[in-house]
Amino acid sequence: MDRSITQLIEQWKAGDSAAENAICQAILPRIRNMAKLQLAHKSQRTLRATQLAGDVFLELRNSSDAFANSTQLMSLAARMIRLSIMDHIRERMAQKRGREFEIVSLDYAVDVAQSETTSSEDWLTLERALSELEGIDIRAAKLVELRYFAGMTVDEAASELQVSEATATRIWRFARAHLIQKLGNTGLAP
Repeated sequence: MDRSITQLIEQWKAGDSAAENAICQAILPRIRNMAKLQLAHKSQRTLRATQLAGDVFLELRNSSDAFANSTQLMSLAARMIRLSIMDHIRERMAQKRGREFEIVSLDYAVDVAQSETTSSEDWLTLERALSELEGIDIRAAKLVELRYFAGMTVDEAASELQVSEATATRIWRFARAHLIQKLGNTGLAP
């Protein structure tokens, strides 16, 4: 399937509108499933997976130069889902009067990242934690994003990062250890 999507991407970039429709039909359900998984864990009842998937696909249409194959496309979709959820949460939080953001430690962020009852504040905390990890090691943060938001395996993420599977495994161990150290070993870290 991924090879055929890559071929469709090439045809789409060459101007074939039928290829764009085929890509939409092939990946929209995958994007919707990624969105459902993230929204289900984050208690975001005001944002719907179908709406989010549609918005992400429209953004992907406008960013077609940013990907050349199905792995890159799904990686970009995962990042867009993450950023869209963050934007939605920030907008909702800004609408609440008299409510300020609470500054919490990176330790807390990973704990709440996989909690079944994660709140909007917890999502923002996770975002800050990933941003901090990005400042330390951008590949480690990207790997967490690919594994957590896109649901990729280590092998798939290694391909996206253009590193060997052994290197991706080492990066994943570092990222997990870092986040566990910062967030505590509560079983909620990636």
